[in-house]
Amino acid sequence: MVDLDSLPHRFPYQIRPQELGPNRRMTMPAMINLLQDAAWFSAAALGVSVFQLNARGVGWVLSRLVWNGRQEMPGMGAKIVVETYPSGIQRSFLFRDFRVFAEDGNLLGTASSTWVVMDLETRKMISVADDIVALVNPPDCVDVLDRAKERWKDASTWSMVGNIHVGWHDLDLNGHVNHGRFVSWLGEALSDEQLNHTNVVWDLIFRGEALRGDELVSEAEPCGEGGMIHRLRRGEEVLVRAKSLRR
Repeated sequence: MVDLDSLPHRFPYQIRPQELGPNRRMTMPAMINLLQDAAWFSAAALGVSVFQLNARGVGWVLSRLVWNGRQEMPGMGAKIVVETYPSGIQRSFLFRDFRVFAEDGNLLGTASSTWVVMDLETRKMISVADDIVALVNPPDCVDVLDRAKERWKDASTWSMVGNIHVGWHDLDLNGHVNHGRFVSWLGEALSDEQLNHTNVVWDLIFRGEALRGDELVSEAEPCGEGGMIHRLRRGEEVLVRAKSLRR
């Protein structure tokens, strides 16, 4: 049962066939879509939904997401619970945490996320209004996750490359590509063997929008044991930078 009366908010889900990959495990893009789904309804319950912000000419933008998988992704029909809550504010950055549990209560993974507020006309980040800040204070009853601080350099060469054309069905209700689709495209540069690993840590930094008709290039390069550096670019403009670790 969905619990929106108090924080943290909890959302039950059952894994559907379209959320599985060829290995019959939930894919990372599907997990990100569930996290965003939970964030959407949690924000609405707090009075700061996408539609409420859009009416003011502003909107939420996910800037960074770190997923720390604790075990294999769930399979077909598995029941999980996504727990989420606002976890802090620092200058113009707002933080939200997630914990994903199996039906038996075991922790499947955690995610920390960083959000900003964007002016919809200028497409620029703006300061967060005081009344929004007042509605997204973190609860006292939870331990907040560590916030992402790692920085890394792009590879000097990229040995793994994939090409993507953005179509109409790649767009979300905001008219641009959503973050789950970005992550699926980062995988276009990887081998089947690498994609079959489902116990993965992802650190994703989102830097720009992709629109219909864009031609994108997905690039990856090994970095240490089980590690990979990624980027997704349109021409010379980098839209996503990422680092992953397969355990």
